[in-house]
Amino acid sequence: MYPGRTEDRLDLAELSFLTTPLASISTMELSRGLVLRKSSAGAFLHGGQSTLDLGKDAKPGLPELSNARRLAGVRFLGFEGRVGFTLKAPFGHAIDGEQFVEALIRPTNAIQTRLRAAAERVTGSPWLDAVYGEVLVILTTLVGEGHLDAQDLDRLLVEQGLRASPTYRYAFYYANVHIAIEDMRTVLLRAMNRFSAAIQLLGQINAERPTWHEPLISTWEIRHSSPSTQALYDAYVDCTLACSSTLDLLFKVLLQTAVEPLGNPASPGRVDLPLPTRGRATQDLPKAIRTKANDLDATVAPYALSNLGDGAFFGLKAWRNELTHNLGPVAFDLPVYVGSRGTPVNGLELQYAQFMAPDLRNTGELASHDWVPRLYKQRRDALDQLHGWLEETVLAVTDTLSWIVRRLDHRAASQRPRAL
Repeated sequence: MYPGRTEDRLDLAELSFLTTPLASISTMELSRGLVLRKSSAGAFLHGGQSTLDLGKDAKPGLPELSNARRLAGVRFLGFEGRVGFTLKAPFGHAIDGEQFVEALIRPTNAIQTRLRAAAERVTGSPWLDAVYGEVLVILTTLVGEGHLDAQDLDRLLVEQGLRASPTYRYAFYYANVHIAIEDMRTVLLRAMNRFSAAIQLLGQINAERPTWHEPLISTWEIRHSSPSTQALYDAYVDCTLACSSTLDLLFKVLLQTAVEPLGNPASPGRVDLPLPTRGRATQDLPKAIRTKANDLDATVAPYALSNLGDGAFFGLKAWRNELTHNLGPVAFDLPVYVGSRGTPVNGLELQYAQFMAPDLRNTGELASHDWVPRLYKQRRDALDQLHGWLEETVLAVTDTLSWIVRRLDHRAASQRPRAL
């Protein structure tokens, strides 16, 4: 496990209409390819060719999930074939990762409403969607169809008087913030989709008939390779990169909405979030987004990008860099093992499949030896580790969007209109 990992820490009570009581869920996907399944006879923990009875009256709620964690040493990854997160509030509920991304429309709409109000303050005229809808659509369509390069666009902006107009300048700014928000939501949705694919594939690998046609011997593991393994690699790489890209795009939204004065349509030059390293909180943040007295501080929004502390996203930056520069785990040859070991329950031992991630130093960098580039003694479960990063990404998105809304509200209440 990595530093700072806890469970049931998401407090999404305001999204309770999207949450599902754990007791009503028919299957729960766990790490190491295990599945907790409800049937008319109770709840069963499935692992490969084995099934453990957790009690005839058991339902897959919190007690059974805790029992499965204890018996098999596994963690919750999702439910009914989709990535999910267990919640601190409402307690005993879970939220579907893909539904969470769709629900982000609410806080992002709140940000855009405040940006439109800011436009009215600084331009002195009502916000007209026609400005955004007609002029921008025409120009962006011409750009998208290949009719305009940078020089052509700049010439049109000058000739039509758009570059000198505060209203049009803000319209382009608003459009670019909207694009950045939608890019962030799209990439986060891809991360959720690809993680769902990964947990389904790991369960499929664990259920595949062993090619050696011999029963597994407890405490021994066999390296597994199949088309499913290759698909698992691909889903894992896609999800890891999408998780990291979501943070960079969220950082871009933060930069665009926290700068003074609002309304510059030029994109920020830097969109690579400087994640904290072990022993140091987030470093080198632009002055405009450092938390001020009236902002949400780390006690209220600890995962807002301006407040990230030591241990957040431990190992993600180093791992993202390795995946980017070394073509993913095919180049690494990351192992997937199938084995059977642990304390027997009801006379049975569970078969499991584990996708291994390399060892990490206490700084978050990959551990290595002079002669060997990757080590695996820490037995890090790759999907458990990735699920933790996804969970922290959810926290970062919710806290950062709340931080932005608070900053915009304080700015509107305390500042006189400023020129764009």
